[in-house]
Amino acid sequence: MKKILVFLLDLLLIISIATLCLCINVRSLSVSFIEEGVIKDMILEEVGKSIASTFPGLPESVIHQFQKNIQENEDITRIINKYLSSIKLGSDGQVELDTPNIDEELLGIASDGITMAEEFIGISLPQEQRTLLEQQLLEGNRQISEEIEETIGQEAAKNSDLMNILRIYALVTSTTIHLLLGAFSGILCLFIILLSYRKSKWMKNIGFVGILTAVLVGFLFPNLLLILGQEILPSIGGTQAFQMERFYTQGMIFGGIGLLFLVIYSLKKLVRKW
Repeated sequence: MKKILVFLLDLLLIISIATLCLCINVRSLSVSFIEEGVIKDMILEEVGKSIASTFPGLPESVIHQFQKNIQENEDITRIINKYLSSIKLGSDGQVELDTPNIDEELLGIASDGITMAEEFIGISLPQEQRTLLEQQLLEGNRQISEEIEETIGQEAAKNSDLMNILRIYALVTSTTIHLLLGAFSGILCLFIILLSYRKSKWMKNIGFVGILTAVLVGFLFPNLLLILGQEILPSIGGTQAFQMERFYTQGMIFGGIGLLFLVIYSLKKLVRKW
C-alpha cells in the first residue's frame, strides 16, 4: 500500500513540477502574433513617422532601411516584454492590459534613428535636433499604446483562438499560480521523503522523479509545442516558432539532479553491502 502511495506521489510531483516549468516558460514562448503582428509593426510605423517629420529631406528608402535595422533592437524587445507582462485576467474573465511606460525604450530607439540619419547626411546633428526627435517619439508613446490595446482588443474579439490564448497566458503567468504549484511540489516532495525514508529510498524516488521530469520538460514539451505552434500560429497571424531554449536548460538541470540522487543512492547501497 505504501509503495502505491509513494508511486502516486511521485507521479503527482512530476506533473506538478512540469506544469510549473510550463507556466514559467510561457512568456518566453513569445506568441508571434503579439510580438510581430501588433506591437512591433506599430512601433516601427510610429518611429518612421517621427524620423520623416524631423528630417523632411530624408529619402523614404533610408527610413525603411532604418525600420528594418531596428527590428532586432533590444529596446523593441523590452517594449514587447513590457506589454506581455501587462496582460492579465480581469475579475469578469476578460483579458486586460495595464499600459506600461515605454519612454526609456523609445528614447533608445530615437538614439539609433539619430545615428543612422547622421550617417546618411554626413554631419553630426546638434543637441536641439536630437531633443526634437526624442520629444516626438515620446509624444507618440500614448498613440502607440492606444493603438496596441485597440488592435489587440479588436483581434481578440473576432479571433476566438487568440482570446483563448490570451486568457490562458494571463492565468498561467500569474505569480499566484507559480507560488501554488511551487508550494504543492514542495509538500509532495516532503511526503515522499517521509514515506520512503528507510534505507534512503527517498533518494531513489527523487532521482527517478528528476529523470522523468527532465524527459517531460526537456524533450516531450518542446516537441509537442513545436507541433502545436505549426497549427496555432498561422491561425492567429503568427510567423515564428516558439523558442525552446529554457525548456532544454531546465530539462538538463532536472536530469542532472535526478542522476546525482541516483548515483548517491547507489553508492550508499554499495557501502552498506560492504
